[in-house]
Amino acid sequence: MSNWRRLLGLVSLLCVLVVAMPSGAGSTSALLSDEETSAASTLSAWTTALSLFWTQTLKADFDAGYRDFIDTETTLDSALLQSSIAFYAFRGNNTTDFWRYDSLSNEWTSMASAPGVVGAGGGLAFPRDNAIHENRYIYALQGGGSSAFWRYDIVTNTWKSDMPAAPGAVNAGGYLRWGGNQKLYAYQGGTTALWVFDISTNVWSTLASTSAATGAGASLVWTGDDYLYGTLGGVSDKFLRYSISGNAWSDGDALDVPGNIGAGAELSYVNKTFTLDDETTTVTYRYVYASLGGGSNAFYRYDPANNTWSAMTNMPGSVTAGGTLRWNGEGFIYAFQGGSINMWRYNILLNTWRTTLTPTPSAVTNGGALCSDGSSYLYAFQGGSTVFWRYNRTTDYLWAPMAPAPEVVSEGAALAYTGNYIYALRGGGSTDFWRYSISGNSWSAMASTPDGVGYGGALAWTGGDSIYALRGGGTTGFWRYSISANSWELMPSTPLAVSYGGSLAYKNTSNTIYAVRGGNTNGFFGYDLATGTWSTLANVTGAVGYGGAMVNVPGNFVYVMRGNATAGFYRFNWRSGKWQNRTSTPSPVGTGSVGGGALAYAGNGIIDALRGTGTTDVWRYTTAIDSWGVTLDTVPAITGLGAKMVGYVRAYVTVGTLESQVFDSGAPNTQWDLLEWDETLASDTDITFEVRASNTLFLVGDLALPWISVGGSSGVQLGNLVPPLTGRYVQWRATLTTSNILVTPELKEVRLYYTPV
Repeated sequence: MSNWRRLLGLVSLLCVLVVAMPSGAGSTSALLSDEETSAASTLSAWTTALSLFWTQTLKADFDAGYRDFIDTETTLDSALLQSSIAFYAFRGNNTTDFWRYDSLSNEWTSMASAPGVVGAGGGLAFPRDNAIHENRYIYALQGGGSSAFWRYDIVTNTWKSDMPAAPGAVNAGGYLRWGGNQKLYAYQGGTTALWVFDISTNVWSTLASTSAATGAGASLVWTGDDYLYGTLGGVSDKFLRYSISGNAWSDGDALDVPGNIGAGAELSYVNKTFTLDDETTTVTYRYVYASLGGGSNAFYRYDPANNTWSAMTNMPGSVTAGGTLRWNGEGFIYAFQGGSINMWRYNILLNTWRTTLTPTPSAVTNGGALCSDGSSYLYAFQGGSTVFWRYNRTTDYLWAPMAPAPEVVSEGAALAYTGNYIYALRGGGSTDFWRYSISGNSWSAMASTPDGVGYGGALAWTGGDSIYALRGGGTTGFWRYSISANSWELMPSTPLAVSYGGSLAYKNTSNTIYAVRGGNTNGFFGYDLATGTWSTLANVTGAVGYGGAMVNVPGNFVYVMRGNATAGFYRFNWRSGKWQNRTSTPSPVGTGSVGGGALAYAGNGIIDALRGTGTTDVWRYTTAIDSWGVTLDTVPAITGLGAKMVGYVRAYVTVGTLESQVFDSGAPNTQWDLLEWDETLASDTDITFEVRASNTLFLVGDLALPWISVGGSSGVQLGNLVPPLTGRYVQWRATLTTSNILVTPELKEVRLYYTPV
């Protein structure tokens, strides 16, 4: 808390001044005080003029505006730069190629080349001891018959090539792994040698030998305790356990791998407790996962507690030299196939490799819609055309053209799956209502809707004879369709008009149909089927607009994609009546005039999504681990001997912006006096601000009203700007930056002081 605010609190106690506040957004009547609040409050300064202030300090405040690469989840009531899981990788194949993969952008980037060509036995290790150099270094063995040992600086993207050489030449079967306590452990390869490198002393030592020489595919894994587990490779099934404290191998304490280990094989240890979607059930995974390599697609899991192996879902292809396996610290394991550019991702909870979807054949726009049969297929309108697709989720993973819709569909189009049939609103102001026969791949015209359907048109099937519909188009129309009678009836109107981004979802556990209002508002309603009445529920966390969508998931939640040119994604708990932020969508959804975003529940805790927005993007969200899947990028070039991937590294984006909601002071020509903020700046980070104001209401994301830069030092006298900042409506924008991807600035609170005129 600033000295300014402490003094103001003292003044308030002395004066005991009570003032009435304007009726604008976030306003209140308040005793002059220093209490922290996210609403408008009052204060008295050294002058006789009365000043007011608007404070943004809570998570809900920051989320109410627009966030671009900003994280408000990790630290409560603070804004940080968005972080992602990054992996670093050698290509191997006798090249110096070194890459970084960013899971947030799903892109590979070429980094500083290795000091020498990497060959068989090449390896990477990333120590995660917090005491070690801010976790900024990756260590590497060159392999290929060399004893070279290097260190890579993540922050500066530079290599240190004069590290102490390994005790001998490293060849096929060589391997490097962090084992805790500032120690790196290494197989030499082609011999029985095991070495340890002490990071604190910068010295190599020789340890107890393995029972046989290691060969191609040999690897080590540390399970976070006193043990390393290792395979010998070289087409051997041997699986050994090494005691760190006892410096001894034991061949009999670990059951051998179910198959022979060959080139490209690797071990990966997962230690993670997952909270499932019901928010109460937890499940802990402490397993070693293993690929066999050597041209096999077999994939196994070892339980150290019970000394047992289990066969898991086969990998998508045969793994060979250049294969690698690495856990991301969350719910996935990433893998190279080797000998190709293929990269795959394994969902640990679902035991599936196929967590990604094929892009749609062409761009989805207004009128895009999606539904699912809950298991095998997705069905979708492209929007702006008659195109209708089916996506096969179980065999070929491809989109196929089905019988086209009878007419071009447009804004407000919607789909509802009812078992043997799919029902559809055409939208675009039309009353057309159709039925699609899944078995016959044909369309039929059904009874027309009572009025034309526009933006925000939506359908929800309640599991029996009834389908409910929102008319949208800026109206309160709400209807019910009888499947058996092929007829419509008018139902009680929604509490407020529904527009673009409006959507419906039925939840049988609450016997309620939920409705998102859309139209750049956060309105949210519930229709009780038992009483036939609407209720206004807790507002959606962010205003929903073009591209907004909602879907029901069995249990307590409905999920909402915000759209409105944002990546907002939320869920509503009908039992608690509260909203929660979920992981943002991979990219912003919707623009100022283009939607097409859609959601469908595909079963097994999976939500599939069309981004729309004039793109072919298709995403998959796993509710149990709060994670989005996209089509994985391929590696930049074919990997070969010595290829290895290392991580995970928690890396921050270098730039992010946080745009506040638009605040209404309640008075034209309001004079904006002072901008203050509280921040924590790590070395190499900064936060700068911009402001804008107008007597005419403008929206978040408005491109017409210019921003005014006010720098990066809190305490900006806005009255000294030329011209001074005035206007009834105001907004601020913070830009967070870092030149060190391992650290982030932190924004805690923003205060704007003003004087109504």
